[in-house]
Amino acid sequence: MTQNRPRSFNRSTSTSRRSRRGLRAFLAGWMLLLAPLAGSGATPAAGPVPLRLLVSNGVKGALDAVRAGCEAQLGVPLAAEFGTSNALRAQAESGPPFDVAFMTEEAVAALTGHGAVVPASRRTVARTRIGVGVRSSASAPDVSTAAAVKATLLAAPSVTYASDGASRPSIERMFDRLGIASQMATKIHLEQGSTRAAARVVDGRTAVLITLVSEIVPVTGMRLAGILPAEFQGQVTFAAGAGARSSRPELAARAIACVTSASTERAYASVGLERVSAK
Repeated sequence: MTQNRPRSFNRSTSTSRRSRRGLRAFLAGWMLLLAPLAGSGATPAAGPVPLRLLVSNGVKGALDAVRAGCEAQLGVPLAAEFGTSNALRAQAESGPPFDVAFMTEEAVAALTGHGAVVPASRRTVARTRIGVGVRSSASAPDVSTAAAVKATLLAAPSVTYASDGASRPSIERMFDRLGIASQMATKIHLEQGSTRAAARVVDGRTAVLITLVSEIVPVTGMRLAGILPAEFQGQVTFAAGAGARSSRPELAARAIACVTSASTERAYASVGLERVSAK
């Protein structure tokens, strides 16, 4: 006698067949959609290639403030690489092509002499002074006079600044003039660049940061205690210039015009930079 197969088996077989038919229909639909692309050799459109900017830490806050507006105006992203002007200058001289250099005036002048920046593209942009920063939750020490600066530095358990920063020569001359160089030597923590130096203060590893005002004001978690007295100042001026090996010199020139336009003055002032007349 022949036995009928269990119904459960018949149901599973039917379900399996429907699943295979559904998969074949799904794949066929995708093939129809992709066929025009395959026939034309079309590929997804790529976005605009970013402009490469080498930007000093001293003007990082300003560029961050104007970047969105300039990107909208130019129609291309601005890919900024930040660092000290000394480190970026070396990178610009021997590294891959860049479109815009935005560094200390001395660094841009040196790059121009080296043939890395187009002479006619140079623009003086802004200047700043040297200040003292502390953690935002800390009390601001007095740095209004030479005597107050000396007392503050001797009382501070630790001090940091950038080993390769533009302000280092002025800072160390100040120690000598105050007669405290030997006392400071035991409490100084040098860092590569002001960004890392500021991070030491923000996370509580170091008490006091000495650097450019424009490298203190924009930092979340820090406060500007004050600006050093005139006798200890080393004013730093920043400039911008187009890279001589840029493949898009006209676009680089437009980027410089945008980030240095008169309408950006308030953005610069908000991060401790004073705009200066272009020359």
